[in-house]
Amino acid sequence: DEDESVPSSSREAAREAPALDGEENDPAPRGNRFWLFDRARTFADARARRVPAWDRAKIERKSAKKLKELRARCVRCLEYQERAMPRERLEAMADVEFGGELDAGVEALARELALGDSEKRRAYETMKVIDEIFTRRRRHEETKYTRLIEAIPRDATRLIDEYNMRRFIHRGIDVERLDEEAFQTLFNRCLQGLGNESLTLERMIPVDHLLRLVRRGTWETLWREYADAAMKKSLAAGCSGISVALYAIADTDPLGPERFGGLQDSSALLDGPKEYLKFLFQLLTLPATAPIFGLFSRSVRRTLHMSRFMFTTSAWRTREASASFVALAVYYTPYWVIGLITIVWYFTSNSTDAVAADGVVPAAIAFTMTSFVAMSLASTDVQSYSKMSAVTLYFPGGKTELPDGDSKLVQEHPTVDTLRVRGVRVAVRAPIESSAKSISARQETVPMHEENVSSEHKHSGRGKSGKTGGMPRWMAEMEDFAENIDSKEVQVQRRAKNAHAGMGKNGARGDMHLKDNIEEIVATNKLLQLRTVTEKDVLLALHERTNAESWRTYWLSTKKSTWLQQGIMLILATTISLLPFFIRGALGYSAFGEAKTTVLCVAPTAAATVPEYLGFTTCPATLPLTIDGWMGVITTGVSLMQRASAHYGVILAFVWSILTLFVTFNISRWLCSCAYHDTLHWLLFQSTTDPSLALASDLPFVNLCQSWLPWIRIRMVVEDHRELEQYWCQYYLTHMIVLVAGTVVVSLLKVIRLYLFYDIRSVIEVSPSAPIYPLFVATVLMVPIITMASAAAKTRDIQEHDVVILQEARWKLFLDNSTILNAGMENDKADILSKNKRSIEALKELERIVERRNVDAWPCLFGVRVGAAQMTLLYALAFATFALTCAAIAIEVFVRTRAGASADSTSSSLRNVLRVGFAYLSAGVFQLKVDHVGASG
Repeated sequence: DEDESVPSSSREAAREAPALDGEENDPAPRGNRFWLFDRARTFADARARRVPAWDRAKIERKSAKKLKELRARCVRCLEYQERAMPRERLEAMADVEFGGELDAGVEALARELALGDSEKRRAYETMKVIDEIFTRRRRHEETKYTRLIEAIPRDATRLIDEYNMRRFIHRGIDVERLDEEAFQTLFNRCLQGLGNESLTLERMIPVDHLLRLVRRGTWETLWREYADAAMKKSLAAGCSGISVALYAIADTDPLGPERFGGLQDSSALLDGPKEYLKFLFQLLTLPATAPIFGLFSRSVRRTLHMSRFMFTTSAWRTREASASFVALAVYYTPYWVIGLITIVWYFTSNSTDAVAADGVVPAAIAFTMTSFVAMSLASTDVQSYSKMSAVTLYFPGGKTELPDGDSKLVQEHPTVDTLRVRGVRVAVRAPIESSAKSISARQETVPMHEENVSSEHKHSGRGKSGKTGGMPRWMAEMEDFAENIDSKEVQVQRRAKNAHAGMGKNGARGDMHLKDNIEEIVATNKLLQLRTVTEKDVLLALHERTNAESWRTYWLSTKKSTWLQQGIMLILATTISLLPFFIRGALGYSAFGEAKTTVLCVAPTAAATVPEYLGFTTCPATLPLTIDGWMGVITTGVSLMQRASAHYGVILAFVWSILTLFVTFNISRWLCSCAYHDTLHWLLFQSTTDPSLALASDLPFVNLCQSWLPWIRIRMVVEDHRELEQYWCQYYLTHMIVLVAGTVVVSLLKVIRLYLFYDIRSVIEVSPSAPIYPLFVATVLMVPIITMASAAAKTRDIQEHDVVILQEARWKLFLDNSTILNAGMENDKADILSKNKRSIEALKELERIVERRNVDAWPCLFGVRVGAAQMTLLYALAFATFALTCAAIAIEVFVRTRAGASADSTSSSLRNVLRVGFAYLSAGVFQLKVDHVGASG
């Protein structure tokens, strides 16, 4: 207000200024009993308004709660700096203003004021950084739906077509249109309520429309309907790579709430073992944990529902989710209970070494297969790092759609390419004369010595004046083909010695009869006419031919196993499981490992000389004495089923082994067929680059020299064909090789121990047994390992040969350009030269791309691609397994031979040796006592 009195000086203003900071300006007197609490409160207030000197990077790492606390501290600091100007400071400022001297106190106050200004500046800067962080995080949170949905289309139109929508929903996985009906229903439901008839007819979904569906909750209902239909389709198709992948896709909503929050945890990016360990624990404890944790854990519930794949009929697989409890009770729980009881029995009973392998072998195989299934289920995680690029996958060249069904492939026959290069315009050709006239004229003008030289050059292939005229043979033959193909007048040329004259001007020949129009040659020859196809046509033909060739085989067919195949595998599993019983029967044991017992006895006349605590019985009168005429051996035989009730664990191990081997054989056969299918797919793809092989295989031909871009696009799709099954084959090989190698190492140690230390073991242990059963099972398991690895190695050879095909195509184009340049027609065929140069550069780059993609391509084993070296190691492992099996059998035969040669070898153990020694010592002492008594009497 203007009328209000204004203080005349700063000193008066300082006197009238209120004391707002009583804690600092008016400290409590010394006699105040609460001065300590006042000091503490003052220190706490100062600490609450102090702003830490943090840089921007440190502030960025703080959470929203910490940032709010820091901003409140900055506000308190600014408020304090604005209102807490002490009276003494104002008076000091007034003294300086009116000419006061700058003493030490004033300088201290000046420094304090400067310090307050720096704290005020720091608080302002910190608040500004915090506000920027809050603004950016708020914008990120508000646009989380928009950003993900706008990433679905591949162009800037913000319109989502069917291909982009399918690729987004499937996360880049090719399910071979197994869910086509469910997907079309979902896409049509998304088109409803669009309000734009043209977009509806073109089947385009705007990004804003899909965003509205998500925010309203309509998408959640549509996805639930799609997921139910897609899961039923996958279950009806049975257990395969595409069906399991489709089930995992339908189980996770790509536009669900959890998908907009970014990465859930680091395991999705680091590809850690979290998912594998989780599935392994669930499979090992599923019958016990599924009824309890299935109500709370989504992961356990998903594993339980996927157990419906174990049903053999689609009618049971496509039932409601409650049918998973039936599959759990009928298939999994009995197997799990049998295995659990068997393991507990072997750990708690005093079983002999003869029956140890009966439980160890099925337990090892069962755990290996459980680990394999757990790793296979973990690979179906659609939220893993390998599936993240499916949202923004973009092909760098050509159409983004893979495969493209609209663009036509340029695929002329290689012969047509050569004809275009070798074609010479009419103006530079020599006149065409009749055959008889030209031959006679040349015979008259050519001297005899030149005729002989021409004949020699013709036969030696090095002549410069013959028909070839210094050209390669294939070029000369191509000219003959161009002259005679579909000519209106058939000309028969006799090969006289001088029938072929030299080349004319500009490379034209005097007897050349080339069609004026190459298109007429193509039109009149069916072999040079190829139908126009697209990338989709090529891939569809590849898929059909691969299935047809795969289904022709009996054991390597990707179809469901027939009843005869399952019966054969069941008989094989039963026979292998009976092998331990046959071995024990041949060695004189009972079927359950009970060996015949031997008891040492002494003669009735010497019974008084042996102490009773040694446990010797009196030999019957009819028993022949074998040990120095005063001791014998009583042998008690065993029956085949002796003590069967006490060894129920061996019976359960037998049943467990049959079930384990039967399941292992079925899975091994199917995975071998998957590997063979992939090899056939690559082999047929490679045949499309050769016109003869493509014709023989009933496949479209792809001219690599002209259609190199569609070729690499098709190859990318071939690489991803049934990728999940490729991973499963890789996991199976890894697990089985580790199992077989571990079995071989353990069995080798035991065989060496038996062979080298048999004489010592015969004293310590009565019945040493060789590991015939584990080694025989390992030998059988090497059959699918070798089969699958062979298919993988062949696939690798085919992939590596693609580099050679690219090099040959590049060399062919180089030869074509060289032919044009040598003929002096670079001006007339400049367009062909330029096109070939571009193709040569493109093929060179494609060669580098293919080599790089082959490095990480399937098949890999322990991080290394399967090739000749790996196959050699696997063959060596198979040979070592078979040789060890034969060695174990020989060891058993050797033991039986030694036992038959020595009658008392079966009774030789360390305990019996000590007992006999003490008996001899007691008898000797007794005899000395008797002799001493007789001598003294």
